Amino acid sequence: MSFQPDVAYQTPMTPKCPKCGSLIYSRRNVLCGVCGERLPPELLFTPQQRETVERDLQVLKEREKEMRRRESEALPGYDGGVDIGGF
Repeated sequence: MSFQPDVAYQTPMTPKCPKCGSLIYSRRNVLCGVCGERLPPELLFTPQQRETVERDLQVLKEREKEMRRRESEALPGYDGGVDIGGF
């Protein structure tokens, strides 16, 4: 008998692979990251959700870039690099 995880305990926030029961860490990938099984479409992001996630990630990257730019301007002598002790 093969392992059949109980689907009833799953919530939309904690999707699990139907084959191995592992948490699905990325609903953008079509394969389970643990067992490699193809995930059913109902466990993946819809095209609209995917677009929203990609847009949100881009906004976050732009905010981080702007934050780093402001930090570099606020620190005298900071050039954005890492000081490795004179090497």
